[in-house]
Amino acid sequence: MAVSPSRPLAGHVVRLQIRTYAPIVDRTRRCGYRLVARRVSYPFKVQAVGPNRVIHRVRVRQARGNLYVGHFVPLLAGRWTIRVANFGPSYPACSGSVIRFRVSK
Repeated sequence: MAVSPSRPLAGHVVRLQIRTYAPIVDRTRRCGYRLVARRVSYPFKVQAVGPNRVIHRVRVRQARGNLYVGHFVPLLAGRWTIRVANFGPSYPACSGSVIRFRVSK
């Protein structure tokens, strides 16, 4: 997952990109697998959690290749978290299902 701009401002649009991959077993890698880009149709449930802990739904749509895109407007400055709720509540570290970033005033 990635957001752009990487240092967003409160009240401005933040674009979210999610890329889908298939895990291939590879014991030499840190998580025990390597990723191969794969286009899949999947009902992602994406949430943006603001500094006040309010959860906002982020709608994503499938774009070209293995890319899903969405956008939202963070109204508060502070630390935000975007998570793919399908991987919760544990959100495994190697799943890439959580990113955190700071929104400025």
